[in-house]
Amino acid sequence: MERNTPRLGRPKPLSPLRSIPVYPSTGVKSNNGDCNMDSCFDYSLCPLSSKFQFYLYPYMYSNLSFISLPKEELPEASDGYFSGSNVQILHDMFSRSLYRTREYSKACLFVLIVDNCDPRKLKDIPDKLPNWFGDGRNHVIWLDCGIQFRDIYSAEFKQNFGRAMVLSETGMKNGFRQDFDLIVNHWGKAIPSGEIWSHLPPIVPAKRKYLATYLGTIISEIVESNPFMNGICNIKVLILLIVGGETDQNVQTELLKIQQDDPLSFVFQFSCFNKWKAGENEINSLPADDNPKSAKNIESYAQKKLSSLCENDLLRTRLLLDSTFSLLILSTPGDGDVISSDVLQLRLYESLKYGSIPVVIGTRFVPPLNEVLDWSKILIMVPSSRVTELHYILKSFVDADLIEMRKQGRLVFEKYFSSVESIAESVLAVLRTRIGLPPLPFRDLPSPKVFNDSFTVSKLEAKYVFIKISLMTTFFFSSIFN
Repeated sequence: MERNTPRLGRPKPLSPLRSIPVYPSTGVKSNNGDCNMDSCFDYSLCPLSSKFQFYLYPYMYSNLSFISLPKEELPEASDGYFSGSNVQILHDMFSRSLYRTREYSKACLFVLIVDNCDPRKLKDIPDKLPNWFGDGRNHVIWLDCGIQFRDIYSAEFKQNFGRAMVLSETGMKNGFRQDFDLIVNHWGKAIPSGEIWSHLPPIVPAKRKYLATYLGTIISEIVESNPFMNGICNIKVLILLIVGGETDQNVQTELLKIQQDDPLSFVFQFSCFNKWKAGENEINSLPADDNPKSAKNIESYAQKKLSSLCENDLLRTRLLLDSTFSLLILSTPGDGDVISSDVLQLRLYESLKYGSIPVVIGTRFVPPLNEVLDWSKILIMVPSSRVTELHYILKSFVDADLIEMRKQGRLVFEKYFSSVESIAESVLAVLRTRIGLPPLPFRDLPSPKVFNDSFTVSKLEAKYVFIKISLMTTFFFSSIFN
């Protein structure tokens, strides 16, 4: 019997490869648009008998300073290519992870967080980045670039990244590789770490002052062309990109009609763009160096004047706190087919934070971490052609449905989106789940002491008394506790 019983035991971890083989580069002309986990991921670096580990490139690689450009290609002012100091916080959270390893030979994944969106430097990553192994397999490139850098999210430009996965808030339909690339949520306004529940509004009441609101700007007319960036784009395209794809004129018209019919339930404001028109004389009177119509300052001025969020966080927050639903509007098909952008992700982040149920106008939107989260319980997607029926759709939800959707949104926000630390852990968990490796076991920690050393436990002392019942001759005990 013992002879026929197989011996079961934990498999021994495999030793790391002494040298990872270098494969030929995929090349710009190759077709990696069909990349998936089967065709572009090397599972030999992630054996089941070894734990999940990733190698994080040092922060010095984030700004791509190790890539030098020829003097004739250097821009006059390169500050616009950098996303900001938040990347340092994100990098620190990844570096604290228990899954991180400092030896690249033991790594299953190689993570690079990039805050320099210069396309010329991004193209040189395969040639300059160490441990690229020819085709970039098992690499994860986190791009912190807005929708204004739409070219780097196209299928043509992603050929430069080979078999590397691309993570970003922004995505284009023709360049997003389903089940391979990953859309992440907004993290610029998230706290570094810790709990945020004490700063969140209550879930009840189900219905708030307004049924649905939107505060922002939607481009409604053709703006005078003005070439910039070596003639690649014009001012119309720039404005379109900065507003994050929210450019549907027909949706704006129908929403204003709905507001006109029921002004007490709906608040839709599209007035930010009027500041651009009203300030035209102001623009023309500026000096040449400060004139936004010049190629040097056109992008920075457009970001200030044409932000689709109206640059008023306090007003937008107050409106969301009074809103049962909040709108996220996608652009019309043909305007680049934006499936996600930094502006849309910020609106989603704020809606979940302040308890306003998100309503997405357009079905192309890809929510963050959608392969592991059931967003049908959190937000509502309405085709743009049904915008005329929006008030009927929103009024059909009963209080129990509103409370349940708001509760699910609060749960997702607190668990996955509330802090940069939780965002980093969530992304690693999604990638680890894709690969099929188990997580680390939870550490056994002693429970914290509730009482101090001076506390004594009260003990119950029983006293027994005799009770005599006149009708019965039997005596019994009754216990009395002090």
